[in-house]
Amino acid sequence: MSRSLVYNQGMTGGFAKVSEQNKALMEDFLGYAGISKSPQTVNQYRNWLMIFFCWNLEHNENRFFVDVKKREIASYFGWLSEKGSSPARIGTLKAVLSSLSNYVELMYEDKYPNFHNQTKGIESL
Repeated sequence: MSRSLVYNQGMTGGFAKVSEQNKALMEDFLGYAGISKSPQTVNQYRNWLMIFFCWNLEHNENRFFVDVKKREIASYFGWLSEKGSSPARIGTLKAVLSSLSNYVELMYEDKYPNFHNQTKGIESL
């Protein structure tokens, strides 16, 4: 039996309003991920990042990902919990943000030398 719950329902509706800077970073990361990941995995990453960027738009002033702070990431995880996401799902969404952060550290070290992974140190639920 297939899963009937649509996890992203109502969480990605405002994606068109997400900043072009965040969209470009996301697409750049997904292109890089596509080198070693399956198309299905890249599609999951896209959906999970869309959830974050829509939350960021609504609750964090559409801040550029590189400027998001640890407390804001923690607030995002709290929001997910309030929306009924399980600890396992929140862990998965945390992992994709960590991967994006690692990508920024690796590929944009010249442009954002002070950036570091904001998901590190945030306890899993």
